[in-house]
Amino acid sequence: MNHKANRQEIVLASGRVYENVSLDDPTPADKLPCYGFTLIRPLEGGVFPIGFEPELKKANWQNRVNVQKTEASLLNLLTAKLQNIDPDVIMGHNLESVDYGILLHRMKDCSTAHWSKFGRMRRTEWPKGFGRGGMSWAERQIVTGRLICDLSNDMGRVIPHSVRGSDE
Repeated sequence: MNHKANRQEIVLASGRVYENVSLDDPTPADKLPCYGFTLIRPLEGGVFPIGFEPELKKANWQNRVNVQKTEASLLNLLTAKLQNIDPDVIMGHNLESVDYGILLHRMKDCSTAHWSKFGRMRRTEWPKGFGRGGMSWAERQIVTGRLICDLSNDMGRVIPHSVRGSDE
């Protein structure tokens, strides 16, 4: 939270990527081959806590933790990673009700170059009606071509959206 501007901002984005997962495979998630990444930026003032960056180097985490200077560079790198990874499913806790909306609004506010890579359709303009609060139809259009799974309840739930991206 940026208290001076009274708005929420993105400070960290983290992901775990499982490739070539078969739906019929009974292997537990902790046994599947995967890799993770973390993108982080400093809070207000532009500095990390004393010793943070040397500790990253000492723990040999540079290849897993990518330090960015600004929120805009963090969001641009996140969209580049999404484009590279091209996931079928994006999962998160409270993704639908909190994180997804904040992420999209911050992408718009920071003029993130390839924001449409969050979905699989190439877009040049934000959908009409974007920013009206809640999980709007416009926000669902942006992620067209991917499933978003929100794990904030016991069973998780998949957010329905248009696969074709049409205004049904």
